[in-house]
Amino acid sequence: MGFIGGKIGLTLLNRFSPDDRSETAPPENRSPDDFDVSPAENYPYRLHDFFGNEFCEEIRGKTVADFGCGGGRDVVELALRGAERAVGLEIRAELHEQGRSLAGRCGVANRCEFLSTAQTPADIVTSVDAFEHFGDPEEILRLMAGSLKPGGIAWISFG
Repeated sequence: MGFIGGKIGLTLLNRFSPDDRSETAPPENRSPDDFDVSPAENYPYRLHDFFGNEFCEEIRGKTVADFGCGGGRDVVELALRGAERAVGLEIRAELHEQGRSLAGRCGVANRCEFLSTAQTPADIVTSVDAFEHFGDPEEILRLMAGSLKPGGIAWISFG
């Protein structure tokens, strides 16, 4: 089985996608302020696109930690999709307030937390397109494994 990613993959997806996803791609070039977050159902989801229905069902009622959360977009989506607690882990502390602000505008601030290090074991760990930013990916994988509760799982997407 093969996999196509990067610019070729994005070009193919945009060319053959049955609907217009131009509002949500590429999200890494947009600020949370670019999103219409009221009402919450207008929030542009991307985790479903990466991981599918099984993932969305799996996170409901769980504690989920997102490694390399940036400005918190995926953390907020986790909460909006039913995670009991969504923890954004980001070493750039200046982005924590951006995540808190977005969570507040989406009405999920009470279920979102933004930290520099994992402090509580999670049921699920996620990381979307962050590994290329980690100086020591092997160490990050060890940290992820160590932050999972027994039987926990990791959902990881590589950019």
